[in-house]
This record gives sequence, C-alpha cells and structure tokens, in this order.
Amino acid sequence: MTAQEFVTVSAKIPRSLRQKMRKMGVSPSKLFKMGWDEELKKEQLAILKKKAQKASRALAKISIEDVVRDIREDRDSR
Repeated sequence: MTAQEFVTVSAKIPRSLRQKMRKMGVSPSKLFKMGWDEELKKEQLAILKKKAQKASRALAKISIEDVVRDIREDRDSR
C-alpha cells in the first residue's frame, strides 16, 4: 500500500443542516468526500466527452475508402 498525503479542507454549512446530519447519523466528512468524488467524476467525464467529440470530427474527415485502401496496401506489403 502506498502512503498518501492528506490535506485538510473545511467548509461552512448552515447550523440547521449540521443538526439534521447529526440526527440522521450522517458523517459530514464521509458525505463531503463522496460528493467531491462524484463531482470529479462528472468533470472527468465532461473532459472525455469533449475529447471524443474532437476526435469524432477528425475521424469524420477520413473516408472509408481511404481506410480500406490503406489496409489493403499494408497487407500487400507484408
């Protein structure tokens, strides 16, 4: 197992929300970690979607005939 470096992050929340969390037995720390993980996943997915769209536009410029021709040329050269 690798050693991880941790930092402390604090957040201010309304007192009423903290009281509700306590009544429900919800750990703010665990809840925040889950929320941050979820948001990071959303951001990463958005970045990947943008990259996929960019790649799709580039690939759309290549015709199927060109791909088939290049594959045949490659096979014939072996």
